[in-house]
Amino acid sequence: MLLDIKVRTGSAVPIYQQIIDQVKRAVAIEKLSPGDQLPSVRALSKKLTINPNTVTKAYGELVREGIAESRSGRGLFIIERVQFYSEEERLKRLETAIDEFVNKIALLDFEANDVWERLRVKLKEISQRKGRDE
Repeated sequence: MLLDIKVRTGSAVPIYQQIIDQVKRAVAIEKLSPGDQLPSVRALSKKLTINPNTVTKAYGELVREGIAESRSGRGLFIIERVQFYSEEERLKRLETAIDEFVNKIALLDFEANDVWERLRVKLKEISQRKGRDE
């Protein structure tokens, strides 16, 4: 398996969302590519010692969001990403994501420069993993 999913049971983020987030990140940094197969519901739930319904919920959301597709009798596979959002919708989603990010970090009381630097490093890591120089 190309992806080593880990979950934190005490986290405020639901386990199914942790799975979704890790798969999306792996796709974004091209650790997972179109055609790669995700572990079966049974295998992943056993590995993570979680209820299979949790994995099913995560996988269902990945299919709904166009990240993966279910192939009858074969499993769940990462698919080619097609940008189906308009530029306006993409910007709206970006604003929502930024708002969520800012709301989460505001309570941590870091200096803006510290946040900018860590964000810059993370974005650079993503670009490097994708083979882009930025």
